[in-house]
Amino acid sequence: MEKKSPRQYRKQRARLRKQLRADLQAAKGCIEDADFHSASRLVAGVLEQSPDDAAAHQLAASVAFRLGDLGRAQFHLEVAVENDSGNTAYLFDLAMTYARLGQTKREITTYQKIISLQPRSAVAYANLGFIYRRYGEFGKALAAFAKAVEFDPEHVGAQHGWIQLLGRIQTPEFEPEIAEALVGAFDSPHSYHPNLAPATAAQLKLKYGFGQGGPEGDQLPDPDDPLLLRYLTRCVNIDLELEAEFTRLRKLLLLSEWGDERKNSKKMAMLLARQAYINEFVFYASEGERKKVESLRLWIEARLLENELLIEDETEDALLCFAMYEPFSLLQGGRVLEGFSDEELGSNLIDLVQLVLRDAREEKAVDKEITTLKPIVDNTSRAVQKQYEENPYPRWLHLPRQIERQPGPWLAEMFPDISPPSFLKDDMKILIAGCGTGQHAAAVALEFPRAYITAIDLSRASLCYAVRMAKKLGIANIHFQHADILDAGLLDGTFDMIQSIGVLHHMYRPLDGWRVLSGLLREGGVFKAGLYAERGRRGVMKCREIIAREGIGSTRQDIVDFRRRLIAEPQAPGFSGFMKRVDFFSTSMCRDLLFHVQEVCYTPKRLKVELDAVGLEFIGFENLEGTGMAEAYRQAFPGQLGMSNLGNWEVLEAGQENPPEGYMFWCHKPGA
Repeated sequence: MEKKSPRQYRKQRARLRKQLRADLQAAKGCIEDADFHSASRLVAGVLEQSPDDAAAHQLAASVAFRLGDLGRAQFHLEVAVENDSGNTAYLFDLAMTYARLGQTKREITTYQKIISLQPRSAVAYANLGFIYRRYGEFGKALAAFAKAVEFDPEHVGAQHGWIQLLGRIQTPEFEPEIAEALVGAFDSPHSYHPNLAPATAAQLKLKYGFGQGGPEGDQLPDPDDPLLLRYLTRCVNIDLELEAEFTRLRKLLLLSEWGDERKNSKKMAMLLARQAYINEFVFYASEGERKKVESLRLWIEARLLENELLIEDETEDALLCFAMYEPFSLLQGGRVLEGFSDEELGSNLIDLVQLVLRDAREEKAVDKEITTLKPIVDNTSRAVQKQYEENPYPRWLHLPRQIERQPGPWLAEMFPDISPPSFLKDDMKILIAGCGTGQHAAAVALEFPRAYITAIDLSRASLCYAVRMAKKLGIANIHFQHADILDAGLLDGTFDMIQSIGVLHHMYRPLDGWRVLSGLLREGGVFKAGLYAERGRRGVMKCREIIAREGIGSTRQDIVDFRRRLIAEPQAPGFSGFMKRVDFFSTSMCRDLLFHVQEVCYTPKRLKVELDAVGLEFIGFENLEGTGMAEAYRQAFPGQLGMSNLGNWEVLEAGQENPPEGYMFWCHKPGA
């Protein structure tokens, strides 16, 4: 055999390295195309020739991760890190694998190593924050999120994590620093204001002694308090002790002379009127208060009808007191208020007139823009439609800045044992089936700003609200249409993704809705749904049984009176739990919670039966990590890392002391 020269050996090794690099590039392409068999063959060939090749081990781990073999993925990534310890991409993949395996200590150590290599890595700090928050180490989580925001102020995930965590903080005493941080969070474009409500309510109670015997008499809290102002104007109050205090203050302002405290009294009345409109006047009013409000109504209407209304102290006081109890739209001739300039209205009335009258006028104006697919004829659909025409749900005021997502990688990150179809791209077609007032549809549009979104709903009033809010947010990629899900088959074409949150369980036969929507989902397409859970809503069902048995209606006064009865009887079995939910604290949400005309609840077993019946396959529940559910599943069913067996979930849930109130999950249509 002819002996090769050193130069020939170098050339041979160079050709081999070039071929190995080409094979690895080809393997990457196979992984992107979900051809894992070919990818695995190519990577195995590279490792046979170069056993210590870190890039090959990383690709082998990627294949194993996609196939659900997390143990093998861990092995390959640990070898990759050992052979290229400075490569943070390998470390990030390894941390994700540890997370899926529930190896939290190793996950934390890996992110700390990334930070030692990249001290300004906002992503590593943000991920550490989420881990610490998940396991209740809130101090460490806050510090990690703060670092992430310091290094990348536009890191939306870190901003959301920090704000959500801040909203949970409870302290034994009033903390000015926490109050200041909450004010800053309210003003951040990243904040979702309801998430800040628990901590804000707690700080306000501690500061003013609400629920602790103070303040007493006619003493008012400071209406210029920036935290109180933001809470009352941007959140639905979610605290029963604060509700009692705000109800007392409202009565005090209505029935007493304002005197030397007129300026503060007006501001406080304005704040309470804004809160009343936000919660749709859910606070209880005594007979004496109702009589006083009626006399105010007659006094104001007389001046409106005689065209003698001037915004001066007496009329401003009357309008503010009335607005604490009823909307201006109930005043005969109340539309006259829209004609006043902002200067004439003054700072205490501008926002109230905008909220109550001008926004409503805008919603009526956009009604003509909404087309009807087909008249609603199903009896249950018409009953549900009537409810949401009377009480559009939910009445939301804003959305935080959303994280723009790449749909395929995003789903693969949530559910690593699936391979999202290649057509899940930026320009995918999405159907929001039952969009209500558009909050969820708007969030999806901001997450996927280049997607083509169709959003349908039974209620024109809800759709008008949705269109107004979408315009306010500058969202232009949603087409809203008036339609029943039962008629959605008349829509053009199929959809790459369908989302239906809190809707199908309000149909007479949800399976009919599943059938229509599954028919609109293209093969390989994905479906996100949200449904009520039977075991977790037992307290709600007890209330619904009382309401049905006693023939209690669903007018605003019926809801206000029934809430008062429940608040007075918190010891009743099952009642206290749902009275802590935000849905209990506004009229439309309380009606949706307790007074709905149609509701069907699910178990994992029933969910599986219906998905099987329409040819959809369950992928998994969303956002399980940190709830205790994922950990419980792994312990009960080791080796089933995908957690996609609904039979196992049925067994697990049946033994839980506090089962979930609802399910948020994904499924898909096989065949792509």
